[in-house]
Amino acid sequence: MRMLAVAGCLEPGNDLRASSCGAVATVLLYTSGLRLGELLRLRVEDIEDGGTVLQIRESKFHKSRIVPLSDSTRIESAPVSQAARHLRLHLAGFRAFLCNRYRGELSPYSAPVFTS
Repeated sequence: MRMLAVAGCLEPGNDLRASSCGAVATVLLYTSGLRLGELLRLRVEDIEDGGTVLQIRESKFHKSRIVPLSDSTRIESAPVSQAARHLRLHLAGFRAFLCNRYRGELSPYSAPVFTS
């Protein structure tokens, strides 16, 4: 609930930030059982098979796994995924799924954003 409340207060000009921080992050954490660190390490290319599964790479005990996404989760995350893919076309080497613009530069989110 706190994440969704914070997302509603974010600056209006940055839709990707507000969407990622609030709705999509919360939905992914709640519906897929991801750990916070897994969510923060998620890359655009980890969303596979038309957005129906997540590839979680080297998580707890350095194991990888595939996490299926429900239809509602896929629908909720699709706009952010499309926006993230579009941004990455212009930024070679930047791969984080959840990101924001900090001082004009694209940056991946860190744990304090989600735990404060």
